[in-house]
Amino acid sequence: MYMGLMKRGLATMAGFFLLIFLIAVSSMPVTLLMIFSLVVLTVASFLDGFNVRRRINAGEAVRDDVGEALNSIMSNKILRTIILVVVAIVLIVSVFGLAVNIIGTLLPWLVIGLIIFVIVKRKPPVK
Repeated sequence: MYMGLMKRGLATMAGFFLLIFLIAVSSMPVTLLMIFSLVVLTVASFLDGFNVRRRINAGEAVRDDVGEALNSIMSNKILRTIILVVVAIVLIVSVFGLAVNIIGTLLPWLVIGLIIFVIVKRKPPVK
């Protein structure tokens, strides 16, 4: 299934379909994170596939272990840095979007409250 490594193949396929499902049912900031995760999963699968093929061609024994694949992916400093930076950006955008939504919801009420406060606190005209 994945060069004869069934556990790795099943884990990759399950992760792919899970991310597709989460993209379909999630809100926009989470969708961006899931799309990024899908791209990372695809790139990581290609890199792991090349690494496994190289090891098999070299005559090394390759264990059918998902943990080994994750360790191999996370040992790549560039990929790990890209993942962390993009996740941080998506989280910042999500928090900023949430703050904008809260302010947008509360702003009309704040304006109404300010108008009422000004009317109540207004000094009566001097005669």
